[in-house]
Amino acid sequence: KERKDREAEMRKRMADIQKKKKEILKEREQKVLEHMDNVDAHLKQNREKKEKDLELKVELERIKSDQAQENVRREKARQRQESRELQELHDDLSAIKRNRDEALDKL
Repeated sequence: KERKDREAEMRKRMADIQKKKKEILKEREQKVLEHMDNVDAHLKQNREKKEKDLELKVELERIKSDQAQENVRREKARQRQESRELQELHDDLSAIKRNRDEALDKL
């Protein structure tokens, strides 16, 4: 009878050990799955952040380009205005010279 009791006790201990082993493996599996979910979430966040950063860089470059084009347009307009003013001054000086020459010719 003792032998049967010991064998039964051994089988019960083996079953308990197997049960505990399965529980530990299940916990590990769950932890690994949770970790993988966290990794996936972080990867998604990083990807979204990189996409947003890239969009911002593209927008910044577009703004810089627009600003550079605007600066060129303003500089050309300034040069045209300066050229007009110089032409007017030249025309005025030519008219003065012409009037002076005409006045000298009359003398």
